[in-house]
Amino acid sequence: MRSNIFTNRTWYDETGAETEDESLAVQSVYYITVRKLISGPSVSNILVIKTSTTATITVDLPQVVGLSATPLSGSYRIKCVAADGTESYSLDIGIGYGENWANNNLHNGCDRIYDLTEMYNGNDFDYLENGRSFILRFIGLNEDPGQFEIV
Repeated sequence: MRSNIFTNRTWYDETGAETEDESLAVQSVYYITVRKLISGPSVSNILVIKTSTTATITVDLPQVVGLSATPLSGSYRIKCVAADGTESYSLDIGIGYGENWANNNLHNGCDRIYDLTEMYNGNDFDYLENGRSFILRFIGLNEDPGQFEIV
């Protein structure tokens, strides 16, 4: 099962170089990442409690609260290219709409491909806010359609 939070630990030896060998590690740095892009900070404070170690724990405050990249919002279109190089564009597609809506708007906006495509979700992103990907299958099209793009 996937989590919405990803944690990564990096060990450093006494020279400050990264190491994979725990016995050489004199410093551990933890990076905590939220997988879903959000607007604003993901936390307002961090509590560190030392329970059973003699190590020194330091929190580097300037890096504690990082902002995410801007989540996707609004709408996009698909640029369609015919075999002769002619470009046309789908109707607007809202970021939250799935592959069926995108394929319908492709058919109703792009020239010469009405009812000649099937579209499937590409599953490259865990959240719609992070990005969109589709698998576009051409059915009954007997020519090179060129490169389609999400714009």
